Amino acid sequence: MKLSSKMIILFLSVSIIPLIFLKYANNFGLVFIVTFILTVIFTTIVCISIVRTISRPIEEITIAINEISRGNFNVEINPETKKLSDEIGDLARAFDRTFVSIKLAALRINEFKSELATSTPVDKSTEVANEEKASESKKKLKKEMPKKVRK
Repeated sequence: MKLSSKMIILFLSVSIIPLIFLKYANNFGLVFIVTFILTVIFTTIVCISIVRTISRPIEEITIAINEISRGNFNVEINPETKKLSDEIGDLARAFDRTFVSIKLAALRINEFKSELATSTPVDKSTEVANEEKASESKKKLKKEMPKKVRK
């Protein structure tokens, strides 16, 4: 359920509950107090539920992003978060695609580093050629990353 739908349900619930109580009550003062208290309790419960629905997955994604920034690529988001059909689920799936792209880029860079480390430059021209190759690979990688993130 989309977040906007949850907010509409909350609004309708808060609007309709007092009307139901007023329709069936004879003593207006008592009904008003009971209706007010029940509405406040119900609204509080629904708001807490909505806040938890939003904040927990975002907190999980934030923790994962912080771990990645520290160089820890052994991070995973809860699969249930990715299955959500709201904006939070969209965010989790986009994060996952971005994370895969970053992980692949890091692997390519490490492979290229080890390839360069094992090759022995014969002379200055070979060293310059290797630097140019590294620069070209880096440019190519920068061009490819946005394409993969969009998929």
